[in-house]
This record gives sequence, structure tokens and C-alpha cells, in this order.
Amino acid sequence: MEEGLEYIGEQAFYNSGYPISITIPSTVVGFGSQAFSLYAMGTVTSYITDPFDAGDAFGNFGTWQTLYVPYGTKVKYEAAGGWNVFTNIVEMEASVIPGDVDGDGTVGEDDVREIADYLAGRPSQEFNEEAADVNNDGIVNILDVVQIIKQHVGE
Repeated sequence: MEEGLEYIGEQAFYNSGYPISITIPSTVVGFGSQAFSLYAMGTVTSYITDPFDAGDAFGNFGTWQTLYVPYGTKVKYEAAGGWNVFTNIVEMEASVIPGDVDGDGTVGEDDVREIADYLAGRPSQEFNEEAADVNNDGIVNILDVVQIIKQHVGE
């Protein structure tokens, strides 16, 4: 399935009868009833960052095997209805290291200084806003600095 797809219809993959792996693009906002109700399933990779209630989209298949989800979203998937048929939910590796705003591969004092400079309106050219949003709330602010400090001192 390609990025841009918004809805996977009712019984779209119903009873295919052979193991398959499915990739769900980030643009999907809904599933029809029993959209993935299969007799045999491989794995599902979802790029949805804010999972919705999947209802009975995964059908009465029983327990599915592995669901791969974006980094930092496992708890959201566990809490969202309909995704509980997966016996194993695995976060994909982050494309960036949370807190490593200067891109040197480590999280430390330099990163705290980089965020402080950013918040003061003086971001460096290396500044990585995605890495700076440590708590994944969509905003780079003092809460991210606190999180990095806690990580750095081992709290």
C-alpha cells in the first residue's frame, strides 16, 4: 500500500489463505470491518503515528504475530482498540536518537546547550528539531531539556 492511501475497505484482505506481510502507510485514518481478516498472516508494519481504534479490522483470526510500529508509539498501539490481537508489538528504530540534537551519536551536555540556544532563538546549523522533541509532543520546549538532563544523569 502506498503513502496517500486513507482508508482500507471492508474485507480488503479477507480470507487470503496464505501468509502475507502488510505495510500500512502513515496516511491511513480508518479500516473497514474485517479489512485484514485472514487465515494466515506474516507481519504488519504500520507507519501510523497516532493509532485509531481498529475495531474488528484484524478479524477473528486469533492472535497475529508481529506488529512493527513507529518509534515511540508502542504504548499508543497497546491502548488503541483492535490492535490487541498482536502478540508482539515492536517499535522500529528511531531515525534519530531522541535528545541527540547535534547529531554526534550521543546525548549529553552539548545537546542541552543546543536546545537552550534554540529556545533563545539561536539554533545552530546542526540542530535537529525532531531529535530535540524528546517527549514526542510535537513541541520543542523546556520539558525536552528536562528529559535530556534526566537521561544524562541517569534518573
